[in-house]
Amino acid sequence: MNTMGGKESQLLKLLEPTVDMLGYKLWGLELLSPNRRPTLRVYIDKALGVTVDDCASVSRHLAGVLDVEDPFVGEYTLEVSSPGIDRLLFKREQFMDYEAQPVEVKLRFPFEGRRKFRGWFLGFDGDDIVVRVDKHEYLLPLNSIDRARVQPTAEWIERARPAAVTELNESVKEDLCPFFCKKCHNARVLPKASPSGFLWGKITQFCGVESSALSCCVNSLYITAQIYQNL
Repeated sequence: MNTMGGKESQLLKLLEPTVDMLGYKLWGLELLSPNRRPTLRVYIDKALGVTVDDCASVSRHLAGVLDVEDPFVGEYTLEVSSPGIDRLLFKREQFMDYEAQPVEVKLRFPFEGRRKFRGWFLGFDGDDIVVRVDKHEYLLPLNSIDRARVQPTAEWIERARPAAVTELNESVKEDLCPFFCKKCHNARVLPKASPSGFLWGKITQFCGVESSALSCCVNSLYITAQIYQNL
């Protein structure tokens, strides 16, 4: 069970095998302006974050699948991106990762006179999500949700940061530090050396990307990212 509509669920089944084959997770997708020229927005994820090159590669492969299967009448726009930190939630298991975190939920139809709920996700009661708004708890059917976005607390983000280095070789972990890029919202792993002396070889080796693909993250590191020195 998920929050996607019928057409979106069909597209998910069509595209997910290709995304899996390329080594990514298809986090979810949105179909915008379906009655005009549609925009298909696909969100991909992987353990150490998603780069611009990742998005471009997946976009090329998905465009090929869509050209063959032809699910749209006329022209369409395909967008591939990372889900980011304050990400949309599409599936039951995704919600479970963010229990006790702030969420914004928009329903397809009004419930108790309202469609929008902003509060804390407390878990599931059967097929309903439990959201506390002020002092009232609402049970909202998962299949009635049009859009749900989590906005993790600073404490949750702090706990999640070490996951960015769990796949690194222990012998080099002491030379590296994780941070979240505030521009592209991806988890990154960069050396603890000064910004002018980044060890690009290690970035390429352990993140699986070319240094040029991390340009926005490096710029962000100078300005806003927090460095973790004690791994």
